[in-house]
Amino acid sequence: MASDRPLTSPAQPDAALKVPRMQDRMTHDVWLPEETVALRSQAREAVEKRLAPHAREIGRREESADSFPWAAFRGLAEEGLFSVPFGADFGRGLTYPMLGTCTVTEEIAYHSSSMAGVYDGQCILVPQTLTFASPALRARLIPELVSGRTAFSFATTEPETSSDLTATRMQTVAERTADGFVVNGRKHWITNSVVAG
Repeated sequence: MASDRPLTSPAQPDAALKVPRMQDRMTHDVWLPEETVALRSQAREAVEKRLAPHAREIGRREESADSFPWAAFRGLAEEGLFSVPFGADFGRGLTYPMLGTCTVTEEIAYHSSSMAGVYDGQCILVPQTLTFASPALRARLIPELVSGRTAFSFATTEPETSSDLTATRMQTVAERTADGFVVNGRKHWITNSVVAG
């Protein structure tokens, strides 16, 4: 059952092109758990409603605090998509939360690779980090993330290491002090940094 989206050709602005979704042409959903198949359907509907109308404009803008796509970002949160990675204490409580989060990312990427990157930071990178946080910190931060009130940032890439995040290459260090930790280092390509709370 293919769900195609008409695209406008730049050469022929009024000509609609049908671009089939790869996930609809493949049979991999046969092997997915029912919760993930249902989530894909819900995510697709939410993305069509909350992101698709803004996708072209998002793709044209330079990244800045003023151009961050808050309407789409908060719309996806309101549709419950930011709750996917979390347990029942803060989120959906899915049996396969990472599979569900990757499936939602795939649906978002169909319309906007930019928003897929934003979602990846918000719902894959940050939640994985928060698994190591104290219960008090999780209770304070996760509701902000799930609701979309706050955009979270994630910084791993360093100028001298690119995507090599091994301990031998990373130069950022955390030193324990009486008040907690002091972190020193340089990062670049920081996901959501222009608007992070």
